[in-house]
Amino acid sequence: MKSNNSELFWLSGASSGIGYAVAEELAKKKASIIISSRNANKISDKIGILKNLGASSIELVDLDISEDEAKNTINNTLKGRKLAGVLVNGGAYTGKKLVEYKYEDFLQSNKNILAGPAQFILNILPFCEHNNSSIVAITSTSVKEPVGLLHMSAIYRSGLVVFLKNLAHEIGHTGIRINNVGPGSTATEHIEHLIESSAITTNTNAEIIRKNFESRSALNRMADPSEIAKVVTFLFSKDASFINGQTILVDGCSTRSYL
Repeated sequence: MKSNNSELFWLSGASSGIGYAVAEELAKKKASIIISSRNANKISDKIGILKNLGASSIELVDLDISEDEAKNTINNTLKGRKLAGVLVNGGAYTGKKLVEYKYEDFLQSNKNILAGPAQFILNILPFCEHNNSSIVAITSTSVKEPVGLLHMSAIYRSGLVVFLKNLAHEIGHTGIRINNVGPGSTATEHIEHLIESSAITTNTNAEIIRKNFESRSALNRMADPSEIAKVVTFLFSKDASFINGQTILVDGCSTRSYL
């Protein structure tokens, strides 16, 4: 990746967790960064941190990529500017038994996890630069094997992976690369919320649940968000120039699947 002010990156879902960790990594490389989120102003107090790390510029955009107005927001924000990289970090959905899901659950899950992120990519694709831009989506290890009650994640993230692979084939001649990263258990605010809510629901000590998350990895710990972010920024870089259409797990060997 070049270290100059001309590089512009759009990071969706980057107000916290892995998305914000990607922003920090790009800031260190002196990139210009657009951060979009349902609550982008949530990190207005962190603009100074990102600039101190080296970011050339920071823009905050309130945007839910699952909603119809996303295309207009993208157009009005970029105004013809070209992007060196795009992070696609969509929503999730509450885990529960399959027999407990209703029709509306499937519709909302599709919107959050598959349809919204896929449409966001198609909307932002005209602003990607041929032979330069890289798109990276955050998925999950659930695209490889079952993870607890995350059935909707498995169903619709797997669909997103198929979309990404097919799009990578379809537009490969442009030189725009498309990959996805599937994190294992990662020490984010979201995981902490899951631990706390699970502890209350199951009347179990939160530390026991945390240890269960950690033990999923052969390394016997959760990932730090920065460890996922470093893989994302590598995929943005020219060092990854022949990596395209791939699903890359960053899970500390928590999955048992060979493929």
